[in-house]
Amino acid sequence: VVVSRDNLTVESDWARYQVQDDRLRAGDTITLHKEGDVLTGTQLEMTLNTRQGDLLDPVYQMAQNAARGDAVRLIFDGPNRYTIKDGRMTTCEPGNNSWYLHSSTLDLDYNTNLGQAWNGWIEFKGTPIFYYPWLDFTLDNSRKSGFLAPKIGASSKNGFQLQTPYYFNLAPNY
Repeated sequence: VVVSRDNLTVESDWARYQVQDDRLRAGDTITLHKEGDVLTGTQLEMTLNTRQGDLLDPVYQMAQNAARGDAVRLIFDGPNRYTIKDGRMTTCEPGNNSWYLHSSTLDLDYNTNLGQAWNGWIEFKGTPIFYYPWLDFTLDNSRKSGFLAPKIGASSKNGFQLQTPYYFNLAPNY
């Protein structure tokens, strides 16, 4: 079954569309295309005009910042807004899985170009290297004020050392 509306195309094994609610349910094997984004999953429920709903067992490839990943559930929060539950994300090229950002909740808002992640860790080459309660980041690689990665060290002269550098985004030429 193929369902198309504006810039959204859903391909699935079966689909049920309720005209009065503008609600689409689809299942088994789903592929969703939207402005270069490609999402696959097993069950979709979505109100088409508001772009609200959810997709189970998603594997996603976002066109805007080349983010890709997978999760237990992906929630559509309106046009260009996603909430990823119990998932992971990377910007590595397909086939290269050098790093992942894992989180219990990951919000991607392409309207404001901001992402937020809660309760997770950063994995590098299969090893967790940094745990966090909350992170925020830009989705378009633009500059943003905030804490940089901490540096931890120890020496016999100074003992334990912890550096938490802060970046001020004052102007592009600074």
